[in-house]
Amino acid sequence: MISSGLMKSTALLLLHSAMGGELFVSPSGSDASGDGSRAQPFATLIKAQLAARGLSHPVTVRVGAGQYYQPSPLVLTAADSGVS
Repeated sequence: MISSGLMKSTALLLLHSAMGGELFVSPSGSDASGDGSRAQPFATLIKAQLAARGLSHPVTVRVGAGQYYQPSPLVLTAADSGVS
Protein backbone atom coordinates (compact mmCIF):
# COMPACT_ATOMS: atom_id res chain seq x y z
CA MET A 1 0.00 0.00 0.00
CA ILE A 2 1.29 3.47 -0.88
CA SER A 3 0.64 6.27 1.59
CA SER A 4 -0.87 9.50 0.30
CA GLY A 5 2.23 11.43 1.45
CA LEU A 6 4.49 9.18 -0.58
CA MET A 7 2.16 9.47 -3.57
CA LYS A 8 2.22 13.30 -3.36
CA SER A 9 6.02 13.32 -3.13
CA THR A 10 6.22 10.96 -6.08
CA ALA A 11 3.84 13.15 -8.08
CA LEU A 12 6.00 16.22 -7.44
CA LEU A 13 9.11 14.34 -8.49
CA LEU A 14 7.32 13.15 -11.61
CA LEU A 15 6.17 16.63 -12.47
CA HIS A 16 9.79 17.74 -12.40
CA SER A 17 11.02 14.79 -14.45
CA ALA A 18 8.16 14.83 -16.96
CA MET A 19 8.24 18.49 -17.88
CA GLY A 20 9.16 17.36 -21.38
CA GLY A 21 5.71 15.79 -21.61
CA GLU A 22 6.90 12.18 -21.65
CA LEU A 23 6.96 9.28 -19.21
CA PHE A 24 8.97 6.15 -19.98
CA VAL A 25 8.26 2.50 -19.18
CA SER A 26 10.77 -0.32 -19.65
CA PRO A 27 10.93 -4.00 -18.63
CA SER A 28 14.24 -3.12 -16.95
CA GLY A 29 12.75 -0.08 -15.16
CA SER A 30 11.71 0.22 -11.52
CA ASP A 31 8.41 1.31 -9.99
CA ALA A 32 10.17 1.72 -6.64
CA SER A 33 13.05 3.96 -7.71
CA GLY A 34 12.16 5.03 -11.26
CA ASP A 35 10.90 8.55 -11.84
CA GLY A 36 9.48 7.95 -15.33
CA SER A 37 12.36 9.66 -17.10
CA ARG A 38 14.24 8.07 -19.99
CA ALA A 39 17.19 7.41 -17.64
CA GLN A 40 15.01 5.99 -14.83
CA PRO A 41 11.87 4.51 -16.40
CA PHE A 42 8.98 2.83 -14.61
CA ALA A 43 8.60 -0.94 -14.85
CA THR A 44 4.82 -1.11 -15.28
CA LEU A 45 2.09 0.55 -17.29
CA ILE A 46 -0.05 1.00 -14.18
CA LYS A 47 2.70 3.06 -12.51
CA ALA A 48 2.90 5.28 -15.60
CA GLN A 49 -0.89 5.59 -15.63
CA LEU A 50 -0.98 6.69 -12.00
CA ALA A 51 1.88 9.14 -12.56
CA ALA A 52 0.22 10.66 -15.62
CA ARG A 53 -3.03 11.13 -13.69
CA GLY A 54 -1.12 13.24 -11.17
CA LEU A 55 0.21 15.68 -13.76
CA SER A 56 -1.52 18.89 -14.82
CA HIS A 57 -0.30 18.86 -18.42
CA PRO A 58 -0.62 16.41 -21.33
CA VAL A 59 1.90 13.59 -21.33
CA THR A 60 2.92 10.83 -23.73
CA VAL A 61 3.80 7.45 -22.23
CA ARG A 62 6.65 5.82 -24.16
CA VAL A 63 6.63 2.02 -23.78
CA GLY A 64 9.95 0.31 -24.43
CA ALA A 65 10.21 -2.97 -26.31
CA GLY A 66 9.97 -6.11 -24.24
CA GLN A 67 7.59 -8.29 -22.28
CA TYR A 68 5.48 -6.88 -19.46
CA TYR A 69 3.59 -8.88 -16.85
CA GLN A 70 0.16 -7.34 -16.35
CA PRO A 71 -1.71 -9.06 -13.46
CA SER A 72 -5.01 -7.46 -14.50
CA PRO A 73 -6.27 -5.50 -17.51
CA LEU A 74 -5.15 -1.88 -17.80
CA VAL A 75 -8.40 0.10 -17.79
CA LEU A 76 -8.32 3.60 -19.23
CA THR A 77 -11.05 6.01 -18.08
CA ALA A 78 -11.89 9.68 -18.46
CA ALA A 79 -9.22 10.36 -15.81
CA ASP A 80 -6.65 9.24 -18.39
CA SER A 81 -7.89 11.52 -21.18
CA GLY A 82 -5.87 14.57 -20.21
CA VAL A 83 -9.08 16.64 -20.16
CA SER A 84 -10.27 17.96 -16.82
